[in-house]
Amino acid sequence: MQNPVPLRDFLLVSLPLLLLLAVLEAFSSSTGELMWALRLHKSQNDLARQVMFWITDWGNFAIYGIYVLLLGRALAQGKRGLWRGVLIFAAVQIAVNLVLLTGVKMALGRPRPLTGLTTFQHFTLDSRFHSLPSGHTAEITGSCMPLALYRGRPLLSLALGCVVALVGFSRIYLNEHYPSDVFFGWAFGAFAGCLTHTLWKKHG
Repeated sequence: MQNPVPLRDFLLVSLPLLLLLAVLEAFSSSTGELMWALRLHKSQNDLARQVMFWITDWGNFAIYGIYVLLLGRALAQGKRGLWRGVLIFAAVQIAVNLVLLTGVKMALGRPRPLTGLTTFQHFTLDSRFHSLPSGHTAEITGSCMPLALYRGRPLLSLALGCVVALVGFSRIYLNEHYPSDVFFGWAFGAFAGCLTHTLWKKHG
C-alpha cells in the first residue's frame, strides 16, 4: 500500500472542515445566534435547504459506493490486500462510528438544536437527544480518511476533505447538530480512519 506522507493527507482531509468550523466560530457572536440564523436562512431558501438535505442524505452513501467498487475490483482481480482492506474499513466503521459513537450519543443525551431544548437527557434512546457527537460527520471522515491515506495524492485528499466539510456543514445548516457536535464527530471519524489505515497497512 502506497502512502508516502500520511500526515500531509491527514491534514488535507481534515483542514477544510476544521477551517469552516473556525470561521463559523470567529464570525458568530454566539452558537445560539448562529443556529437561529441558519434556521432562518433554511426557511427562506428552499433550494439551499434541498441541496443540504441531499448532501446529508447521500454524502456517505456516495463514498460507501467507492468501497463497494473497490471490493468488486479486488475480488475480480484477486487482490487479497485490497479486499482485506475494505473489510477492515467496514469492521472499524461499525465498531467505532456505529457502536461506540451511538453509545456516547445515548450516554450524553445532548438535545439537537432544532428541538429548542437545552437540558441534557442522559442514557436515552430518544434521537432528539443524540446531538453529540455528529454521526454523519464521523462516518464521512472515517470513510474519506482511509482513501486519502491509501492513495497518498494531495489533490484527492483535499477533494475528500471538501466532501467531509460539506457533509459536516450540512448537519449544522439543517440544525441537526451544533458546530461542537460536528467537531467531535470529526474526531471520532479521524480516529476510525487512522485505525483503518494502520490495520490495513499491517494486514492488507
